[in-house]
Amino acid sequence: INQKWVQEIQTFIVKFMKNGRFKHKVSKEKRTSGGKKVADGFVVEAAASKEDYLQGNLQTMKLYSADTRIADQVVKKNSVDVMVSDLPYGVQHGSKNA
Repeated sequence: INQKWVQEIQTFIVKFMKNGRFKHKVSKEKRTSGGKKVADGFVVEAAASKEDYLQGNLQTMKLYSADTRIADQVVKKNSVDVMVSDLPYGVQHGSKNA
């Protein structure tokens, strides 16, 4: 995904959090590898209530604009529960039995 899409997703998530009255914090984040920037993104930390937020009972979502081939440079091994990716153009989708 590109940086424009990251910004649009961030805008949607923040609006969702405000409309749902979830306590949340949004921050921008850059990832580097070998001293070079490899990804831009944002982080949302949220909780269902102010009490949960203050106690540190948070859910975290991180979204990065980067090439899937360097995912190991963007996220640490065993540090995520779910990873979603936009496949590159030209990838054929379909059943293995087709």
